[in-house]
Amino acid sequence: MGVLMSRKLSKRYFVQDGQKYDIFNLPNGFVVKGNLDISNMGLNCLPNLSTIVVQGIFNCSYNNFYNLLNGPKYATEYDCSYCNLRSLLGAPECVKEFLCCGNRLTSLKYGPKKATVYDCSGNDLINFDYMPSDCDNFIFFDNFIYNFYEPFYNRLRIKNGKVWTSKTR
Repeated sequence: MGVLMSRKLSKRYFVQDGQKYDIFNLPNGFVVKGNLDISNMGLNCLPNLSTIVVQGIFNCSYNNFYNLLNGPKYATEYDCSYCNLRSLLGAPECVKEFLCCGNRLTSLKYGPKKATVYDCSGNDLINFDYMPSDCDNFIFFDNFIYNFYEPFYNRLRIKNGKVWTSKTR
């Protein structure tokens, strides 16, 4: 238990440009010059990161929150998998790679509008009413959507990528 706790505490702080920062007390407009990993910290909500920019991967996976409020509005990649999410409220609008696998999402409402890769596998999705309008690879296997037919695929609007389903993986 002590090792796990010290790992969680050590993730709370990071060093950038020779200075130590606390993820729960970052200055407004702060730019993280790399990755920010707050995964598996036992968090019930995101710390207020809404004014920061992550120039690498933002990983908040394996926590326990219902939405992404207070998350950074920009990150190159955004991983919020296995967080018990029920809403994407607070997600960034545009991201290179967005992973929200293994949650309890029934809708993609509030999710990114643009992503190179958008993986929402292993959720409880029942439709694609709020899927991204600009996406290269949309991955959605292991959801409640089972009936695939030609007009459905035409509606997906995937540009140059591939639609991944349980039938194509």
